[in-house]
Amino acid sequence: DGFSALVSFLPQDGYGFVVLTNRNGSVLPDLLVDTIMDKLLGLEPVDWIGEAVKNQAQGEELGKKAGEKAAARKIAGTRPSHPLTDYAGTYFHPGYGELKVNLKEGKLSFNYNEITTPLEHWHYDTFNGLKSADPAFEDTRLTFQTDPNGRVAGLTVPLESTADDIVFKKRPDERYYDPGFLNQLTGSYVLLNQALTVSLKGNSLTLYVPGQPLYELVPDLGDEFYFKQVPVIRVRFIFGPKGEVTALETIQPNGVFEFKKMEKKEPDQK
Repeated sequence: DGFSALVSFLPQDGYGFVVLTNRNGSVLPDLLVDTIMDKLLGLEPVDWIGEAVKNQAQGEELGKKAGEKAAARKIAGTRPSHPLTDYAGTYFHPGYGELKVNLKEGKLSFNYNEITTPLEHWHYDTFNGLKSADPAFEDTRLTFQTDPNGRVAGLTVPLESTADDIVFKKRPDERYYDPGFLNQLTGSYVLLNQALTVSLKGNSLTLYVPGQPLYELVPDLGDEFYFKQVPVIRVRFIFGPKGEVTALETIQPNGVFEFKKMEKKEPDQK
């Protein structure tokens, strides 16, 4: 993408041509080589550029009709299954890196390989790339995926013409990797006579239940964490109106249990 090249040889005549252009899908290399060949071989000249102009006009007309047919495949009367805020975030693929979906002034766009492309709703949970300064992803369709908990958990995008759509998984909110924010979640939480202790170890949270091993909390979607050692058990912190942590919920197969956060006691002042 972004360049066109042509290498051509006339071995019996002793000619070789290499044309490099810094433009995607350029016809210039072919036009140059055809024109130069005519001159070098003393052939009757052909208006290659004029022919190209005619072909380009015909191609644009065919492209317009093809675009109209593609638009007809759009299913009318549908809408996204989530608020637009749910689609925004960072998506990751181990081979293709990060793709970021942004929401600004009520409109979505995505950034990949430093190319920003605005998005419009196509149908259901599929969005279409619009024209932008760099048209690399124009008419590229992103289809968002929902997990069993109803959260936007990933997206697919056709980046390779000869491969299946590439699946990017959505990353948890970046604040759950920030030690400064995670420190606010530490403390003791109590339900009846059972107490849990949440601590910060490096950039990760741990949870301790007396008589059990120390559990590492791994950030997940939906502002939840799961136990690294027992992924079926999850934790979600509850925040008050001022942004303070008031409790945590443990989400287990047999129910959801709420533990109230204990206030830290200040040392006696003398």
